[in-house]
Amino acid sequence: MFRPQKSQPPAPIRLSKMHGIPVYQDVFHGLQEAQKNLNRAVELPWIAENPTRDCTLSIMCDRDGGDPQWTFILGEGLNKEIRWNYQTGDIGLVTNLLTRECLGDNTDMNAQQLEAFGGMRATASNIPSVSAPSSDMPVARAAFTESQEMPRHATLEGDLLNMTAPHVLQSILISKMTGLLSVTQQDELIDVFFENGQPLHASSPECKGEAAIMELLTWSKGKFSFYPNDRSNERTISRSIELLIAESGPLVEQYQVMMKNGVTINSYFIRKHPHLTEAQFEEKVSRGANLSIDEQKQFYQIIDNQSTLFELLRKMPFNKVEWIPLIYNLLVCDLVALTDKPTQIKQQPLEAMGVDRSAIDAGMKNMMRQETGLINYPVILYFLEQEYFRWEHTGAPFCLLIFEMRVRTPAGLEPLPLNMIKEAARRINLVKRNIDQLAHFETFGFLLMLPYTGVQAATMVAKRVTEVLWDEKLGNELDSRNLAIAFGVTGIPEDCQDLGMMLSAAKDAMNSSKASGTPVVSFRASRNQ
Repeated sequence: MFRPQKSQPPAPIRLSKMHGIPVYQDVFHGLQEAQKNLNRAVELPWIAENPTRDCTLSIMCDRDGGDPQWTFILGEGLNKEIRWNYQTGDIGLVTNLLTRECLGDNTDMNAQQLEAFGGMRATASNIPSVSAPSSDMPVARAAFTESQEMPRHATLEGDLLNMTAPHVLQSILISKMTGLLSVTQQDELIDVFFENGQPLHASSPECKGEAAIMELLTWSKGKFSFYPNDRSNERTISRSIELLIAESGPLVEQYQVMMKNGVTINSYFIRKHPHLTEAQFEEKVSRGANLSIDEQKQFYQIIDNQSTLFELLRKMPFNKVEWIPLIYNLLVCDLVALTDKPTQIKQQPLEAMGVDRSAIDAGMKNMMRQETGLINYPVILYFLEQEYFRWEHTGAPFCLLIFEMRVRTPAGLEPLPLNMIKEAARRINLVKRNIDQLAHFETFGFLLMLPYTGVQAATMVAKRVTEVLWDEKLGNELDSRNLAIAFGVTGIPEDCQDLGMMLSAAKDAMNSSKASGTPVVSFRASRNQ
């Protein structure tokens, strides 16, 4: 009897074979193709190493909707074996499962582990677009690198918008991965070194160890890459990832409250109760987070209604993990208000005396390069010497930032044109204090002298300068992504007690910045690299 033939499923679409484990962007590209070809499998093949073997990820999107179907296949032809089949809209989960398979850990996972392994869910309707890693990575990662080295291969790569920081850390833990996790956010970089999934050392521009992990857990944006087998000799972390994630909960909530209230580094803080007694202050802060009462009093006392958060943190340096709960307390306990402009503006002292400022300005011109408006190199050495004498007599610390700014061109890195130097100086002048001195240094470098400043605060200033320089174009023709910046930070007496050594230390730190691609490097950090 005649029987109608069953319709055969369409042949799968096979993408180009890759050499190496697919990263987030590769898996996302495969999903995009599957979404264009509903009810038809799309195969993403690659060759895994150690041991060498053929692998394939099959992706199927149903015409009726629902999460995509993912199938991992080991081998080809008659020897192929289906290792697992999973339905999920979580690209991060799939990427991590592939990494786990290819790294040789084939232990079965239960449903609870699979859930923990995943990141932010993404469906066909809400998956964001992802560009290639080379164009997606922030400038800060290759801030001043001139070499044409082959990029390292990341076995795990993605965006914190799609896979949260806790999920990234949990994925590394479950996969028992060894190597370096680098997370970048604008000009900030946090590195975490792992051994068999456990963190051993972490660093950020402001802190090291568990504090750097806690800061990372507050990030909701940024790009991450995991480089296998990168190691560090430093050991600054003793507690587990699970414990740190659990402890970060209140900190993350406090940070979110601050963001909802519009707190930025440029926010002006205003006292809401100018005549508050000490007892009344203590009663109010007792309703907030349990913090040092002395530190809260000290910080509250420096609020002068004319300083931004950035300026306050220069006066009393804290790392991010320390100042988030402090600012949170002042806000929720109704002690401060925020504004975008100061309520009090000081008059210039000489103007108050009736002194003609034009004569002073005329004298200053002799100490500056007219084409840039910056202090000449020999003159800043004189001021630097005077600041050194001040330290000898009073013990007042001071710091030095030596930095270079270059334009990235097809021919390599070139010095900034004069018009761009002037614009860069204008932006830096908006960040620095009146007592800070900005000048030329040697042939193509620049120097920023910071009196009464410790290394931690100076590092924060350097980071702030990079932010304002990278914020937008310096000129109509220069995209901020083509501006290469390298900062070296050092201080007396923290790093040394000799002026010649101070200059050498700052230059060494700047050279470390160039070599590492990290835009801001302190002398102390450079010695550990």
